[in-house]
Amino acid sequence: MNADFVNSALPPFRVEAFRFLIPLAQRPKARRILIVFCVFCCLVSLHSSYSSASRTLSNIKHLEEAVPKIKSLNISGSTIVARKPHIPFYANSKVLRFPNVGTLEELRNYLESHSSQGKLFLYCGSSEKNLRPQFKILASPEKSPDWLKIEAQSTRPGLWAFYRYNPE
Repeated sequence: MNADFVNSALPPFRVEAFRFLIPLAQRPKARRILIVFCVFCCLVSLHSSYSSASRTLSNIKHLEEAVPKIKSLNISGSTIVARKPHIPFYANSKVLRFPNVGTLEELRNYLESHSSQGKLFLYCGSSEKNLRPQFKILASPEKSPDWLKIEAQSTRPGLWAFYRYNPE
């Protein structure tokens, strides 16, 4: 490997960081180690990309089922508490971010403080269930608190649930 090639191929601020590789690449054993290391880095990068893409596709599949069911409820203009704005957008509703609370009681207080805005709904998807274990109970409507009334849910139990806040 020629040092002039490295200098022309990499921006000047990075050349010094890689200059130590030139003597290593000229030795056969070190060259093999560098190749194995580069292949390893590529595999790690591919795995990370695949994992990210599969999570994204999983969320899209949930939306494909949830959006038509929620839109059929005719809740346009209401407020939906959700972690991301997708569901409120498709339902033509206002979005209220899922609060950073630790208990169901704190969630209830948060919903109560926003109940004056009209009808208030809560979307609990698989991300909420996985990222906040204290709210796993919301994935199963039969175990949900009495102040949340189930309006729609996934065909496969536990993937997502859509509740109406019932302050009484």
